[in-house]
Amino acid sequence: MKKGFGLAAGLVVAGIAAYFYLNNRPTHIIAVHQNEHVASLLVDRLPFSDGKRVAWWLKHNKAIKTQYGITSIEGRGAKSIYVYAFGKGYLPEEDKDRLCFDDMPGPKNCIDKEILMMVLRTRDGAQQFIFDNAVYVQGADGKLMKKAQRE
Repeated sequence: MKKGFGLAAGLVVAGIAAYFYLNNRPTHIIAVHQNEHVASLLVDRLPFSDGKRVAWWLKHNKAIKTQYGITSIEGRGAKSIYVYAFGKGYLPEEDKDRLCFDDMPGPKNCIDKEILMMVLRTRDGAQQFIFDNAVYVQGADGKLMKKAQRE
């Protein structure tokens, strides 16, 4: 019985350690592609949890916008930012639902559509963070609230 408890405790500790490791690895931006409406950031990874992803964006967004020349749309606030997993790298379009970039030559100018996070500006100037299963809004006061659970 003690052997089974030790194994279970070891698995729990390993699981917690893995979660903290995955949630705290650095994120590297591989490339940025943009048009007049959307900037697409291709990254190697983002933190595991939504909260850490938002914290990463809030900490790095000014530097990212400056370094990669991400601009605002006149009169409409900041452009939409989509953060994608770079995954298998640039691929040909083929017969798959891939996102292709017009700012680079083909045939390998597409990625698999794996959106990790969307950062949008609302009409009232709030910043919205959209994930697979949740939407968070950061109001003018800087507070972050979970707005909705996505299904």
